[in-house]
Amino acid sequence: MKMTLQFKAAWIIFLLTLVTGFVAYNNADSASQIATHWDSAGNPDGYSGPLVAFFMMPFIQTIMLAIFSSLKILEPRAANLEKSKKAIGAVVNAVTALLLVVQAIIIDQAFEFGLLGTNVIFAGVGVILMVMGNYFGKLKSSFFIGIRTPWTLSSETVWQKTHRVGGKLFFTAGAIIAIAPFVLTQDMMGPVLVSVILPAALVPIFYSWYLWRKEQQSATH
Repeated sequence: MKMTLQFKAAWIIFLLTLVTGFVAYNNADSASQIATHWDSAGNPDGYSGPLVAFFMMPFIQTIMLAIFSSLKILEPRAANLEKSKKAIGAVVNAVTALLLVVQAIIIDQAFEFGLLGTNVIFAGVGVILMVMGNYFGKLKSSFFIGIRTPWTLSSETVWQKTHRVGGKLFFTAGAIIAIAPFVLTQDMMGPVLVSVILPAALVPIFYSWYLWRKEQQSATH
């Protein structure tokens, strides 16, 4: 299974992120402190020097791509990866692209271009959740990817039903988060994130237990 073929776009995005990092680093004041983290209201609450600020995103991309490229030798259910490679590739590409967006925002704020705001990050997170939700139903059982609970991993039926419900929840949560930064004030984003992400994350877990329990009861009758 040539998993790396699914990540071609992600590697191109990584190279673009790396190049922008080099360009920004070569033009930055080595003594400057650059915003690299923001609170839910969009205010900077974490700073780093140019080396960390401009190469943090490429580093994260490298680690992520290395892990996903190694799944074939790590995953006990490797055959299922082949069936899920399109979905996995879409999610990896989306996350890599978001990290490029974060890199652009860091550079934008470091050089005070004033072109991008942190609302773009929130919107990007929303888009990623939508992509994940759209592909959840296409994921096959895996120990590394998807909604991995003892109950989904023990039953293919529970896995499929849980991911169909989880996919709808993630897509809905993502759509809300993607739109919210452009219609709500920044200080409202924190509560919005919590109120939509928590249900999307927790409901599938309890639902998988419910399905498994129901399956067990049916098997004993």
